[in-house]
Amino acid sequence: MNPNSPYPKPVPRYYMPNQPAEGFIAERQPPPYYSSAEPQYPPYRAGAEGPPAAYPQPYYTGIGGNPAPAMYRQPEVIVTSVPVIATVVSAAHFGATPTRTTCPSCQQQIVTNISPVPGLLTWLLFGGLLLFGCWLGCCLIPFCVDSLQDVRHTCPSCNHEIGRFKRL
Repeated sequence: MNPNSPYPKPVPRYYMPNQPAEGFIAERQPPPYYSSAEPQYPPYRAGAEGPPAAYPQPYYTGIGGNPAPAMYRQPEVIVTSVPVIATVVSAAHFGATPTRTTCPSCQQQIVTNISPVPGLLTWLLFGGLLLFGCWLGCCLIPFCVDSLQDVRHTCPSCNHEIGRFKRL
């Protein structure tokens, strides 16, 4: 480096306290460790007296100067299973006529009430008639014919739907 240079002398980045500052760059070292102001907790001894209780938390104020909520131990949750008895009623024996069966809701021996409801066959026939030019009202004929609709079976005492007979 030229001593007559108009530029200032470069300053080394790291100085060692007991070394001359002239041109000496120390190696990078980690920053010194400081003791934290947090409370020190006792070590956990497994099996000695069970799991530790909640450790004391440092006091701080939350939003609006309210103290932080205290830390409590979670209550234990005991899960028990209850056997579920399900009555499976196969929809295969439901037809277009009322059927004698046991209602799964009220457990009574009944003869089902039937009512027609639009199903897949009804909607397909509606779409087909609409495509073939019956758009002035003739396409609604499948909704008026009970034999083109699905059949819904309900309980006469509790009105629970027991099953459906699907035409398609």
